Amino acid sequence: MSESTIPSYEGEDLRGHDFSGQPLAESNFEDADLTGAIFSGCNLQGANFRGASLEEASFVGADLSRACLAQASLANADFTDATMVHMDLSECSLSDLDWKGRNLKGCRFEMTHFRDVSFRGTKLEEAFFEDAYFSGCDFSLAVLRGANFHSSHWEKCDVLEADLTDALLTDVVINEVRLNGSTLKKANLENGEWVQCDMGLCQFTNCNLEGISLQRSTAQGSEFQNCEAPDAVIEFSDLSRVMMTETSLRRASLVGSNLEGIRFSKVLLAEADLFWTDIDRESLSGFGGEHIRWPAPLPSAVGPSQTPPNIKPKRQYPEALTEDQRKLFLSGVKNG
Repeated sequence: MSESTIPSYEGEDLRGHDFSGQPLAESNFEDADLTGAIFSGCNLQGANFRGASLEEASFVGADLSRACLAQASLANADFTDATMVHMDLSECSLSDLDWKGRNLKGCRFEMTHFRDVSFRGTKLEEAFFEDAYFSGCDFSLAVLRGANFHSSHWEKCDVLEADLTDALLTDVVINEVRLNGSTLKKANLENGEWVQCDMGLCQFTNCNLEGISLQRSTAQGSEFQNCEAPDAVIEFSDLSRVMMTETSLRRASLVGSNLEGIRFSKVLLAEADLFWTDIDRESLSGFGGEHIRWPAPLPSAVGPSQTPPNIKPKRQYPEALTEDQRKLFLSGVKNG
């Protein structure tokens, strides 16, 4: 279709108009009022709906590949059976949608707000969610390979058994999210803030966890292999029965965390802070590294179970315990 024959309806009042079955590829509907309009079965590949009013519009069976709906009003719009790959839905507000099992590969959702949207089992490879906000959303079983969530904000969402291979989760703020059983291979979680999250039984492989903050959360039973987590802050969290292999925790703080039954192999803990941790002697003897701040002697340590999780206990030692002090601790000798 030549440029001269591409339909343009920019800014027009087309409320309730029926476009069913029309070839509208590359058409321009920017800032148009399309409230209640019908686009059933239309070819809308590459169409421009930027800033349009699309409340209660019907896109049933339409092809919206590469279409731009950025800044559009989409309340109660119907996308049943629509083709939606590589769409641009940036700066939209989407709520109470069931996009379960859809193919949204390569879609752009920059600065979009999602509330109670189901992406369960949805294909979202290489989707772009930078600066997006999620509340009450479900990404369980979703395919999120290569998805970009940089600087996004999450509240009370489910991401159970999802595939987050190569996902970008840098500078995120994540509160009360369940990630159980998910795969994070080559994912980048640098400088993210995770609070009261459940990351149990997850698989972290070749991940960048540098500077991550994990507070009052659990990663019980998860596996960390070949990960980089220098300067991580993992405090008052449950890391019991975690398996960690060839991972760097240099300068990391694990203050107040539960490390019972944790298994380490070739883990770098140089300058790490293990004060106030719950840890068994077998696990403690397997640590390696220099200038590690070991737990206080058991008689004087309280541990997170008796300490309010939002209060960081006062440190009893201004410096890390010496290696001799550690050996005395391991042999059961009480230090003064």
